[in-house]
Amino acid sequence: MRIISILAFLTLVGCSEADIEPCSQVEIGMFESELIKELGSPFQKSDEIDNKKALMFKGENIPTIMIVELNKTELGKYKVSHCNVM
Repeated sequence: MRIISILAFLTLVGCSEADIEPCSQVEIGMFESELIKELGSPFQKSDEIDNKKALMFKGENIPTIMIVELNKTELGKYKVSHCNVM
């Protein structure tokens, strides 16, 4: 109940859910191209290892470093599998 009250207060003063929880901007299963269109270019990319890679974002709507993990599909495209905030 306390979290809901805090979120309601922050919404009233102009904070969005994305300001509070950056990973709310990312949907599991979204393609890499959709992710980059939504968040802009990552400031760092990992190498591909075992059909997986990670992208790091930080910016206007992402106050902390956000790491998005992607898995390669059978079609050779990457889809979001996980999101973490540091």
